[in-house]
Amino acid sequence: PAKKEPSHDGRTRFLRIDAMWSSDGVMVGHDRVFLTTIDEKSRKTVGCDLCRRENAEDVEGHMSKIVSKTGRRPMVWKHDNGPGFKSEKCQGFLKGNGIVPYATAGRAPWTNGRKERDHRDYQGWFSPVDVELMSENEVENEAAQFVYLQNYLKPRAVLGYRTADSVYRSEQGISEDERERFMQEVAAIKVGDATMKHRKAVKTALRNLGFYE
Repeated sequence: PAKKEPSHDGRTRFLRIDAMWSSDGVMVGHDRVFLTTIDEKSRKTVGCDLCRRENAEDVEGHMSKIVSKTGRRPMVWKHDNGPGFKSEKCQGFLKGNGIVPYATAGRAPWTNGRKERDHRDYQGWFSPVDVELMSENEVENEAAQFVYLQNYLKPRAVLGYRTADSVYRSEQGISEDERERFMQEVAAIKVGDATMKHRKAVKTALRNLGFYE
């Protein structure tokens, strides 16, 4: 008899690293934001910054620093609807680097669920201490230790009990040919179905090309 395909558990899965990165910020105390970006396939935090606010300069600086430091860029960059991410400066950076923006649905944090789970872990990490009594350097050091734990020490069941870094380093990123095919696919879907919203077109193109299921 034919081998039965495993049933889908309802979770979305990215099948390639650098297909989509996701960024979001979480408050640290009353006046600081911990801005992080993860790769959706490996869950690796590819960049983090402690900011005083989440404006256009902070967000664009965060993005450009990651691309410059890693020498890599995703096909799609998921972000929230905050003014920093939606700014002309930030969107211009994405367009100039051949990256398709993907804004999550407004007032729907579950549409960036992996980042929200990271936020809970981060808040738990800081819960034993009073951030307001810590210096800037102490907060940055604590944040760096959290990211190190998430990337290099914590085995994840969803990754076959491997670490995020080991998964990210063991796979090949997106080629320029794949990036070009993806952008053409998104454009073709949006032209073929004028009523299809951008988010749905991006997800359909990712699925059609085997990057996502």
